[in-house]
Amino acid sequence: MKKTERLYLDSWGYNAARILSALAVIVENNGGEIQYSSYDKTYELTNGSIDDMILENENRIERAKTHISTCKENGLTVDENKINNVIANLEKENAEILEKYGAEANDPIICTHKSYIKFIYNNDYYYYQIEDNPFFDFYFFKYPISNGKHDANRYGIQDKKEWLFDCFFKCGCSDADITEAANLIFNMLVTSNKKNVRSWKIKSAKLLR
Repeated sequence: MKKTERLYLDSWGYNAARILSALAVIVENNGGEIQYSSYDKTYELTNGSIDDMILENENRIERAKTHISTCKENGLTVDENKINNVIANLEKENAEILEKYGAEANDPIICTHKSYIKFIYNNDYYYYQIEDNPFFDFYFFKYPISNGKHDANRYGIQDKKEWLFDCFFKCGCSDADITEAANLIFNMLVTSNKKNVRSWKIKSAKLLR
């Protein structure tokens, strides 16, 4: 059994993991085989961006309350009504955040993949990775399989990122957008041409079963 790792990610990392996990389902639904190794894990993920927005407001509320107490203790004049209004607005903002994204949006989800996926489809071996920085170039690998091994002596193929939507940088990204991106990635991978063999030889890698 794979170990489960608990992680708090920003919106990009959280949505990237959702996309890769959706891609794994698409691969299997189309007759492909996901490749796992002994160090692969499942992931229990929370979108930390939502937590960060709420926590920032909670810290500001606490500082405002502390300011009132400190002024009173030191005999200083303080406009309590003004500060209490600020506190009320911050509490209202936190309630609006939870209402906007849904209280369940802060609940952890289980993902089978976080940053990369390996799979076999139609006698080709695929390795696809989503970078931590979405503005870096992405590359994937497509290797032919022969006698239970894949020929790793191939160049990487650049991902044109035509699946990359603005919503993946934000909270509240819908399941429909996640699934659409995963389908676009799957189609990009399986319709791509294998790159030419390198000029220097890499030993073929035995497939994991």
